[in-house]
Amino acid sequence: MTLSMRADNRYRFECPLTEKVEIYLACIFKRYKHWRGEKTGNPICATCMNANKCPAVHMIKREDAERRAIYFDTTDRIHKLDAFARERTERVMVSPIQAYGTGIDMADLSRLCGHTVTGIPTSIPVPPRPNAAKAPIKPTRVKFRSSADSAEVLDHVAGDMTEQLNAALENSHG
Repeated sequence: MTLSMRADNRYRFECPLTEKVEIYLACIFKRYKHWRGEKTGNPICATCMNANKCPAVHMIKREDAERRAIYFDTTDRIHKLDAFARERTERVMVSPIQAYGTGIDMADLSRLCGHTVTGIPTSIPVPPRPNAAKAPIKPTRVKFRSSADSAEVLDHVAGDMTEQLNAALENSHG
């Protein structure tokens, strides 16, 4: 949890990826939702988090590393993205594979990738099993060892460990 994660934090910044003014506190919650596997509500944010291009992720990492509230403001002023987050995100390449499952539009993905992207399936199709209707899967029975065999193995293992522990204790008290 970052130090800026307080109810009175109104820090807002211009995000170059979404091309909107983002609330830093909302970005923190989006990040936690994303890594829990929940939908963030913005497919551009989810794709950029997958690619490690989201500036808010780097801002959160910086606050955690420096252990101080860097991105905290109680006014409604809109901040420019600082050099730290800009340097860490501007050279990151987004590949189309990082967009799977996010629901991003092709126009937004092309803008993030820096080139035109075509032919990306929204989901990977699973081929049908051959003869799926003809050959149902039969449950197999697993053969377990008898309890006598298990007891013998456990006694053997426990005996070996007891001898080793006793020898180690005798050598340590020596």
